[in-house]
Amino acid sequence: MGPSVLGMIPDYTNSIWPTWSLNTFNVVANSGLIFFMFLMGLEVEPKTFRKVYKRSLPIALASIFFPFAVGIGASFWLYEYNLHAKDPPENRNMTGFVLFAGTSLSFTAFPVLASVLEARGLLNTTIGVQSLSM
Repeated sequence: MGPSVLGMIPDYTNSIWPTWSLNTFNVVANSGLIFFMFLMGLEVEPKTFRKVYKRSLPIALASIFFPFAVGIGASFWLYEYNLHAKDPPENRNMTGFVLFAGTSLSFTAFPVLASVLEARGLLNTTIGVQSLSM
């Protein structure tokens, strides 16, 4: 029930979370994500990765560039759709919006995939390494 629901309450963020705490939570959350991804990388055996990199490199490039291109294409429509938003025109940045949409579609699910592979014990298998290399 994060900001999508509780954000509808007027002045919710300022009354519950002081400004300094949001910066602290942001630093802690990003640090946790960095440590999690570092630990996932430590668990992958280099021998397994070297064995499958020739097959997984084209798949990895396609799985990043195709969603990025779809996100960029959709962002032009979404940007025009949201032109009637409350933000004044000088606060709108099309380049930033296009890059955000493309990036959010191409890199969002990687930590989820890594945690699922670890939980199922598939992290050091051939299919696990190929999935993570995408």
